[in-house]
Amino acid sequence: VCLAVAGPALAVNLGLHEKLAAYFHLQSGESALLESAIENPVTTVSDQGISVTIRQTLANSSGFYVLYEVTTPESIALDPEKNWHMEGFLDLSSLPLQAPLGSSIFGNDIVEVTPHKITAVAYTPVGTMSSGTVHLRLTRLGYWEFSSSPQFIPIAEGTWHLTWHLTHIDPSITVTPPALPLPDGSGNIESISLSPFSCVVISTGAPASDWPVSLV
Repeated sequence: VCLAVAGPALAVNLGLHEKLAAYFHLQSGESALLESAIENPVTTVSDQGISVTIRQTLANSSGFYVLYEVTTPESIALDPEKNWHMEGFLDLSSLPLQAPLGSSIFGNDIVEVTPHKITAVAYTPVGTMSSGTVHLRLTRLGYWEFSSSPQFIPIAEGTWHLTWHLTHIDPSITVTPPALPLPDGSGNIESISLSPFSCVVISTGAPASDWPVSLV
């Protein structure tokens, strides 16, 4: 049995969720700068007695982040010491976007585990994006064992498909420096986009991993 409940985004912006602020190591003043990029969709789906709820989303020119919770019934107890994982992916195929790193890249970080709830952040790099419909498709809940060789132990399989509308406003500030060469002289920096939780540099020439550069 699969039950889905969805509604429009909340009219009142409640500010950055404390777990997302902690995830990005942001202070209160920095969090306030992200208000235009925060959305609070009312979206929940249940299957196999397990509920998944979207708590908040955050998007800018570096990526799209979804804070969600997985709640289990009394019959499924979660050991906080295990390496829990929810298999699935973010589907942004209906959005007009440019994903320079590839739309197939997907991350899923567990930020908190209690006996019957997992809080996680799903994310994917997007480059530039526009408003539209977003899907989070999850299929298996389980944990990883690393005693000998890595092994995924599933404890529940189902269909947790959450859909909501994203109204995207990028909080980043983009600057175009005049003729700023890369440190090795192989090309030029074309633009720099800054927000309280990311820095995106678009350039020609050597990969960014080769630059002897740091943010201060």
